[in-house]
Formats: sequence, structure tokens, C-alpha cells
Amino acid sequence: MSITAGVFSETQLVHLQGKADQLWSDRAQKEDYVAQVEVVKAIQAQQTATIGTQLRGKKNRTLDISWINACEIDDSAVTNCTFPTTELSTNIQEVELTQERQTGFKVREYPFVTNTYDIEEVIAKGLLTASKVLDEWWAAAIVTAINAAKGVNEVTVGKGVVAGTDTYVLPSYWNADLVAYFNRVAIMNRIKNPFLLSGNNLFESVWNAARERNQAGDESKVMKFGELPITFDLFNIDTANTPDLVTYLIGRGAFAFETKSFYPATPVKYIDQHRYSIASYNLPGVRYDVHYTNECDSESDWIDHSFKFKTLGDVFLNPVGCTSTRTNVLSFICGESGS
Repeated sequence: MSITAGVFSETQLVHLQGKADQLWSDRAQKEDYVAQVEVVKAIQAQQTATIGTQLRGKKNRTLDISWINACEIDDSAVTNCTFPTTELSTNIQEVELTQERQTGFKVREYPFVTNTYDIEEVIAKGLLTASKVLDEWWAAAIVTAINAAKGVNEVTVGKGVVAGTDTYVLPSYWNADLVAYFNRVAIMNRIKNPFLLSGNNLFESVWNAARERNQAGDESKVMKFGELPITFDLFNIDTANTPDLVTYLIGRGAFAFETKSFYPATPVKYIDQHRYSIASYNLPGVRYDVHYTNECDSESDWIDHSFKFKTLGDVFLNPVGCTSTRTNVLSFICGESGS
């Protein structure tokens, strides 16, 4: 056992984090800690909102978020020698971070007196696992936010049958030809720079199209799929929508995802705790607060070490909408309406 101090110092906590980083860089072990969070990465990649600086400071849970607003531009009869007076602006909305979650683990020192494993490695793996747990919690939270933001499809003629905020498309239509329908829907619903976010729908069609091109020289399916960016999350989307298989058509910049950590990367001692933050291993820009404490194990008179991970953040829908039912988010279900 290489750590025997009983109580970890700031330096030792940094060393433990370094051990976790080392495990993450090990290709074989890294696979155990790769989170299924493609839905989060897709939203992050398409985010265009400007986030204010109100996240500074330990007590503040609010921030300003802004999108460009051009909804008021309209046409009118010609009037000589006058100019339109409609003023463009950015829509700034003060919002509060409301979603928070925690996870953590405990490691007893005493069993490692005779254990072949090093307590450092066990704690490092706990750090990686805790981060992964919160990463995947955010993935589920973002699917919930997408479902809450669904608008109404204005295209009622074609392959889809509109029922409320969902559009049903028969299974036989889910192939490369469906991309033309999605593009028409995006145009008619005035969704700018659309992309698809899908569970299992179309995954095998896209996969097969890429390989058929290589084997038979058939470029048509690949070209069709290439007309509309698509990201697959095979774990979170269909799990949240069970038993439905769902694909979302979303406009670039429809969502803003933001998190906040309160503590620096270097551990700071607070009476009986150390607190610091670590970067998510799977989500760019996301940091989690870590609280470390210890206590005497009454059974062994050795030390027990406890780590708590916390996250605070939220997912926001672009508040600028020229039509209340047009949210830049549409949902498509593989199946028949009413079935």
C-alpha cells in the first residue's frame, strides 16, 4: 500500500487524480469508463447560445443566456422617404441552474493491509466511475429536455402522420429515401441548419450504406444520408422513449447546455473536508465538484475515505420563437399512429 498517511493531503489527492488520468490513458482499462453520452455531445456541438459571466462565484446559480432575435421583421405597404423602424436585438434571458445530482463511493483502508490491490488504484477507478455515472445522468436529462421541447410538425402531407407533437412514420420508410422527407419537413418548419439525433432508427441503414459503397460502388445511399447530419445514441434515446423508437429533427442552436463547478482544480482544505473539481472524462467543458472526507473505522481503528461527486447545471431551449408551436425540435416515431 503506497498511501499510508491515513488522511490524504492536497498533494495526495492530486496524485490520486493523476492515477485516474493514467488509467484513462490506458486503452484496455479506458473502455470500462467510456460513458454512453452521444446525445450530450451532439447538443454541445450544435450549441450557439452565448452564455453570460454570472457563473462566477460560489453562491451564484444564475446566468444570462442570449440568442439573436429577428422575429419582428415583417413586410408592409411602400411609404416614400421612410425607413423601417423594426430593431433587431438579442434575446437575453436570465435563467437559473436547477438540475443537480450527486454520486460517490467509500474506501476502507484496513482491507488493503493484506490486499494485493493498491488502494490508490481502487480510488482512481472510483473517480473514473463516479464521473461516468454523472456523465450518463446528464445524457438522460438532455433526452428529457428534448422531449419537453417538442414542437408541432407543420407538414401533414407525405410519409409522416402527425399526432400532437409526434410524427409517425411506417417502418418500411426508414431508409436513405427518408432523408428527402426530413429535409422537406425542415424547410417547411423553417428549421435552419437541421440535424438528426436518433436512437436505433436508421442506424443499420447508414452502416450498411457505407459498406455497400465500398463493396459495390453504390454511392447513392451514402450521398442521401450525407445531406443531413445524423448522430446516433443507441443507449439513451430509445431507453427514455420505450417502447417507441424515436428520431429527433433539431435546428442548430435550439438548445444550450451549461454546468457549473464551485471549486478549483487544486484541492482546498475546509476544516474536516477537502474540496476540488475535476474535468469530466467524456463531456468537454464539464467539471464536477468533489468533496473528500475521512473518518475512523470503529471496527479496525484504521481510516475510511469517502468521496462525493456533485454536478449542477441545466438544459435550456432557445426562447426566441416566432411561432409558439415551432420550437426547432420535432419528434419522429417508427410505427403507426394509434398502434
